[in-house]
Amino acid sequence: MPNWSGLWVEIWGGEEEAENILTGKTPVTSALTQRCYTIKPTGKHTADLRETWDSPGARDYDLILKEDNRTVQDGCMIHTTLKGTNYT
Repeated sequence: MPNWSGLWVEIWGGEEEAENILTGKTPVTSALTQRCYTIKPTGKHTADLRETWDSPGARDYDLILKEDNRTVQDGCMIHTTLKGTNYT
C-alpha cells in the first residue's frame, strides 16, 4: 500500500479538473477544499488513514487495496471504511 500522506485536494469536476490542477492550469487556492491525511501501512494491501486536518474531531479509516477492472484491465481501487462503522 503506497503512503499517500500529505495534502489532498477534493476534486468535484472529474478528470479534467484533476488534470488542470496537476498541470498548474488551476492554482491550488483556498477556493478548493484541501485536506491533510496521515497514512500508515498495516499490511501489503491495507493501511490506516487518519484525518489530520480536522481537530478536534479527526476520524480514522481502514484502507484496503482491491481489484477494480471497471475502467482498465488489471486496475485497482482504494476502499475506505470509517473505523467502527459500515460507512464506506
